[in-house]
Amino acid sequence: MDPTLDPILEKKFVMKGGIKYIKIGDSEKEYNELFKLFFLTKLANPKYTPEIMGKTMVINYTVTLEGLKE
Repeated sequence: MDPTLDPILEKKFVMKGGIKYIKIGDSEKEYNELFKLFFLTKLANPKYTPEIMGKTMVINYTVTLEGLKE
Protein backbone atom coordinates (compact mmCIF):
# COMPACT_ATOMS: atom_id res chain seq x y z
CA MET A 1 0.00 0.00 0.00
CA ASP A 2 1.23 3.49 -0.80
CA PRO A 3 3.07 5.00 2.23
CA THR A 4 1.41 8.36 1.47
CA LEU A 5 -1.79 6.89 2.94
CA ASP A 6 -0.19 6.10 6.33
CA PRO A 7 -1.12 9.43 7.99
CA ILE A 8 -4.76 8.88 6.99
CA LEU A 9 -4.86 5.24 8.13
CA GLU A 10 -3.07 6.07 11.40
CA LYS A 11 -5.12 9.25 11.92
CA LYS A 12 -2.08 11.44 12.55
CA PHE A 13 -3.78 14.79 13.02
CA VAL A 14 -2.24 18.20 13.63
CA MET A 15 -4.36 20.75 15.51
CA LYS A 16 -4.05 24.37 14.37
CA GLY A 17 -6.42 26.94 15.81
CA GLY A 18 -8.92 24.27 16.86
CA ILE A 19 -9.03 22.77 13.36
CA LYS A 20 -7.71 19.29 12.55
CA TYR A 21 -5.27 18.99 9.67
CA ILE A 22 -3.65 15.90 8.20
CA LYS A 23 -0.38 15.90 6.30
CA ILE A 24 -0.55 14.16 2.94
CA GLY A 25 2.75 14.18 1.09
CA ASP A 26 4.18 17.70 1.36
CA SER A 27 0.93 19.52 2.07
CA GLU A 28 -1.48 19.78 4.99
CA LYS A 29 -5.20 19.37 4.32
CA GLU A 30 -8.08 20.24 6.59
CA TYR A 31 -9.61 17.04 7.98
CA ASN A 32 -13.37 16.51 7.83
CA GLU A 33 -14.81 14.22 10.52
CA LEU A 34 -17.29 12.83 7.96
CA PHE A 35 -14.48 11.55 5.71
CA LYS A 36 -14.59 7.79 5.04
CA LEU A 37 -12.09 5.78 3.00
CA PHE A 38 -13.04 2.45 1.43
CA PHE A 39 -10.72 0.04 -0.37
CA LEU A 40 -12.26 -2.60 -2.62
CA THR A 41 -10.72 -5.70 -4.15
CA LYS A 42 -11.90 -8.36 -6.58
CA LEU A 43 -9.78 -10.96 -4.80
CA ALA A 44 -11.90 -13.69 -3.18
CA ASN A 45 -9.51 -14.19 -0.26
CA PRO A 46 -7.03 -11.31 -0.04
CA LYS A 47 -3.97 -11.62 2.19
CA TYR A 48 -2.75 -8.51 3.99
CA THR A 49 0.27 -7.91 6.19
CA PRO A 50 -0.22 -7.54 9.96
CA GLU A 51 0.65 -3.83 9.61
CA ILE A 52 -2.24 -3.26 7.17
CA MET A 53 -4.63 -5.34 9.29
CA GLY A 54 -3.76 -3.20 12.33
CA LYS A 55 -4.53 0.05 10.50
CA THR A 56 -7.76 -1.03 8.78
CA MET A 57 -10.96 -2.96 9.33
CA VAL A 58 -11.35 -5.78 6.82
CA ILE A 59 -14.90 -6.87 6.05
CA ASN A 60 -15.32 -9.98 3.94
CA TYR A 61 -18.54 -9.33 2.04
CA THR A 62 -19.42 -11.55 -0.90
CA VAL A 63 -22.41 -11.12 -3.19
CA THR A 64 -23.68 -14.10 -5.14
CA LEU A 65 -26.50 -14.47 -7.62
CA GLU A 66 -27.63 -17.93 -6.40
CA GLY A 67 -30.70 -16.54 -4.62
CA LEU A 68 -31.85 -14.73 -7.76
CA LYS A 69 -32.23 -17.85 -9.93
CA GLU A 70 -35.79 -19.03 -10.57
